[in-house]
Amino acid sequence: MGKLAFGSLREKLAALAEDRREAVGRALTSEAKWSLSEPKASFSLSERQRAFPSASASELSPQRGRRPSFSLHASAASVIGFPLMTEPTLIVRFPNRPEWGLGLLIEERDGKRYYDFEDGERHVLLELGWTKLESVALPEKERAALERKLKSLANRKEATAKKAKKRGASRPAASFSDQLALFATKFPGGFLGDKYVEDERAPADHRGPRGYKERIVQMARTGLGKADLDALRSAGDFSGVIDKLKKVMQSAFTLMHPQSDVVPFTNMAPANHAAFVDTLIDLLHGDGDYGKRFDRYVEVLARGKVTWPLATFVPAVLRPNEHLFVKPQAIEEQAQVLGQSLVYDPEPSGDGYARMRAIGEEIRRRLIEAGQQPRDLLDVYTFIWLTRNAPSASGSA
Repeated sequence: MGKLAFGSLREKLAALAEDRREAVGRALTSEAKWSLSEPKASFSLSERQRAFPSASASELSPQRGRRPSFSLHASAASVIGFPLMTEPTLIVRFPNRPEWGLGLLIEERDGKRYYDFEDGERHVLLELGWTKLESVALPEKERAALERKLKSLANRKEATAKKAKKRGASRPAASFSDQLALFATKFPGGFLGDKYVEDERAPADHRGPRGYKERIVQMARTGLGKADLDALRSAGDFSGVIDKLKKVMQSAFTLMHPQSDVVPFTNMAPANHAAFVDTLIDLLHGDGDYGKRFDRYVEVLARGKVTWPLATFVPAVLRPNEHLFVKPQAIEEQAQVLGQSLVYDPEPSGDGYARMRAIGEEIRRRLIEAGQQPRDLLDVYTFIWLTRNAPSASGSA
């Protein structure tokens, strides 16, 4: 038997899908070879034998060291009814389960495929299931955002399981009443008392490591206003914006860790300065959905290593009444006091920030209800940080 001619395959495709010549035509790039562009469908030997019963197995099998001969566009493959073998990077949706959202293939083994979907679950599909998936084309930025989101969801679920196991033998969490009692002991007069003001919110002209938070709030308001930042950007002085931000960060003392939080920012490559300034101004002074603006800001910062304190610091000191400074373990522990399950994402995200900010707002509400007078969410953060390990008087949460 002679070698299988590409012409016979073209005839078979045309006969099976005359009404879809355009889709089939895109499967071919020349008379002699199939397109290797994405996405493609790879066919097993048995599938090829069903399509070409007169051909030998050797003619239908790929040669050693070469890609399989039958590699088609997904559109052409669907015409002749072959199951699609999706690439690991292919984004998919399951029409029968719209509530799953979009998914990404994680691995394939033992005749099964493992997909992470936006519902936060890893779904395992046999061939009967994966052949029903639809591929989804997304712009590069949306694709990258989806991959980060799915990775974040997977990390969160894994962390939840690990920490739930670890907490099985941990001591009971303090109650909010326990936190209030500890705070009252540390700071007679509460947030407006002399002790608290001296230690945490001294006047802006005060010098030294104690009471510095009011000073950095004033520095941010003076140096990071929209008009000033826009003027520097218009002049192309991106380094000027970076320098202003560095001064605020360097005055943050215990809020920012000098290595893990600050160094990745100060080592930012000059080539990234323009993109960073754009996303910084959009984050601080832009309009629209804050979560999306936060994600864009983190995406630029993530060209280095980005931590939650680094991602949330600037908005929290510029507008402390609106935004919460986040040290994630402390916020997670506070959520436990409230009886909530909040496992933070290692990588900052707009969705994760919204959940953590909601914890801060709930603590602010409870503090006010208890007769306390926090100035803003920076005071709320300080309360959480200083009382999260309060001894439990009741022995229960």
